[in-house]
Amino acid sequence: MQPTNKPINPKIQSFLESLRQRSQTPKSSTETNKPRFPAYENYQEKQRLEQLRKQEFFRSRSREFKEVYSLNKRQEQERINQIIVELHSLAKSIKNLKKEVDVAVQQTPIEASQYQFSFLEHLKKTLKLLREDVESASSWLHLFNSRRQQQSFYWSMAKSKGTKFTLSEERSISTSIG
Repeated sequence: MQPTNKPINPKIQSFLESLRQRSQTPKSSTETNKPRFPAYENYQEKQRLEQLRKQEFFRSRSREFKEVYSLNKRQEQERINQIIVELHSLAKSIKNLKKEVDVAVQQTPIEASQYQFSFLEHLKKTLKLLREDVESASSWLHLFNSRRQQQSFYWSMAKSKGTKFTLSEERSISTSIG
């Protein structure tokens, strides 16, 4: 730039001089490493630490949830296995009961007495009550199994046909209440 005849404002002149001097002087290493906005960088660091804390919290929470959930699942499975074992033992005991009743009935008394009569009457009443309970349980179990088959049929059809099956008017009428 060549100087012109117009006088330059002294404030502008001093500003331009300071800019020239600044561009000519080498910057020190401490000046370049110094943060420009320490408050903003502190804020960013706090945000980063907070984000790390949240991530760690959610990781530990999900790990605890998985442990508790798997523990509950195992306990449920153990209870189901115990009930299955009990049901098998009850079925065996009913078979054994049949054998014992056969033995008790086949033993003919030498003398007919009131004791023999009351024993057989009590055995007959007990077996009638037991038979009613077993028949009731059997019919309930049959109903439960047939419902399970119907549900499995429904869901297999829903899986293969999709919403065409589940949202059809015929199906909604047949599954509606009332």
